[in-house]
Amino acid sequence: MSDKLFSLIQSLSKQEKRYFKLFAGGNREASNYVKLFDTLCKQKVYEEVAIKEIYKKEKFIKQLHVTKNYLYKLILRSLHIYHINISEDSIIKELLQCVEILYNKGLYGQCTVLLNKAKKIALKKEFQISLIEIIEWESKIAFIDTNVNDLENYVNKGYLEELEFHKILKNKRDFRKLFYEILILNNKGIPIRSKRDLDKYEIIINNPILSSETQATSYYSKIMYNYIYAYYLLNKGDIFKSNRYNIKIVELMEANPLHIKNTPINYVAALNNFIYASIQLKKIKQSSLAILKLRNIPEKYNLSNDLSADLKDKIFIRSYFLESELYKESGEFEKAIILINELQTRINYFNSIPISRYKIFLMYNISYIYFALGNYSKALFWINKVLNITETKEPVDIFCFARIINLLIHYELKNFEVIDYIYKSNIRFFNKRNRLYKLEVMIFDFVKQKMLKETSRKKLIKDFALLKKELLKITVSPQDKKALQYFDYIAWVDSKIKNVSLADVIMKKLYI
Repeated sequence: MSDKLFSLIQSLSKQEKRYFKLFAGGNREASNYVKLFDTLCKQKVYEEVAIKEIYKKEKFIKQLHVTKNYLYKLILRSLHIYHINISEDSIIKELLQCVEILYNKGLYGQCTVLLNKAKKIALKKEFQISLIEIIEWESKIAFIDTNVNDLENYVNKGYLEELEFHKILKNKRDFRKLFYEILILNNKGIPIRSKRDLDKYEIIINNPILSSETQATSYYSKIMYNYIYAYYLLNKGDIFKSNRYNIKIVELMEANPLHIKNTPINYVAALNNFIYASIQLKKIKQSSLAILKLRNIPEKYNLSNDLSADLKDKIFIRSYFLESELYKESGEFEKAIILINELQTRINYFNSIPISRYKIFLMYNISYIYFALGNYSKALFWINKVLNITETKEPVDIFCFARIINLLIHYELKNFEVIDYIYKSNIRFFNKRNRLYKLEVMIFDFVKQKMLKETSRKKLIKDFALLKKELLKITVSPQDKKALQYFDYIAWVDSKIKNVSLADVIMKKLYI
């Protein structure tokens, strides 16, 4: 309860805190809860020992767990009232609560008025679950009121509507299941680099309901249909076709601005995917404009400050990641350093944001940028931030590539004494997760067998030239090329041959 209560209080906006104190202030018995609330508001981290010291003379401190539990419920109650009209969904819920009260009082005519209001909103927003509940109330009132017209209306219309809403819900459930299955593969970082990987995706994509978008019978089903193909093609290495589906998703959402206002995080995710693919396709201007669009979501859609704190965190992290990705892919390393310096001015805010896959991607990108510029100490600092995270709940691929760049950083820093340990640790890590592909083995073995042992630079350059030939052979297919999105090994080999920074090679390659 301590973590839940503290997290809840820390998430509150100024307006929500003010409302809670007004809500609780009218009750003398609530004074202890308000005192505890004020103390928890001031704490940066939860410190129960400090609380017990502050209130050691108060009676409630003897049952602090009871007080905390009640305070948690009291805050939720105040939030419920404060946000009662925050969305159409909450308005419908309030109307249905009122219907239940009026029904129990026998005021069936008043129930019907409220149900009509709720139904109008639910039809407009495609809230099938609410519509089924509304029809359930309509049929109950028709029965209890024994109104023949109402009973006939249910038999001739309500029953058929209910069947249709159930069909739409089933369709949504079927698409959601497939969408989540492919999302799990994507978020685990499983690109299609082997037949076994391909089979996992093909089982999903061969489902009959994915044969045509016409099988998707609602807005949400259409969104999920397009997401499924976007993720499938992305992980197959066909970014161009994948982005066609990303564009469809964004267009669908922008054609329904009320959906964006109600669930803006879905729009954030859609823009994120569109921007990332556009960057890989080298559509620099299009990507830059879309990043600005992403950052402008709260203002454009007039989102409530009370509910957008978490959303703002996500927009902050994702937009910085995407901008760093843009500069990384376009070879604009000077702009990348300006961006990193800007991030450093907000480092306390950055550190306060919980770990997420995009925060990990951003930290990896910063390390990569410093590595490309030859600033290996700073590259090591940021890659250690990634490696110090427990990876089990996060995408595997990013931790794999983080381990590779970590090995190369230690080589560049001449930390030769730890390389053998890192090599063995990496082999175990990759083997355990079935991620040890030919490319990774070649890089690991080259560092251990050639870079560490070869004393002649002339001979080492020849070795690098042979490595480049092998890398070019095994990165022909779109699936294998996907590995180069995280780290351009071929450009890195060129930098070693020419004795220049990785950044120099990338920039020359892009602007030839």
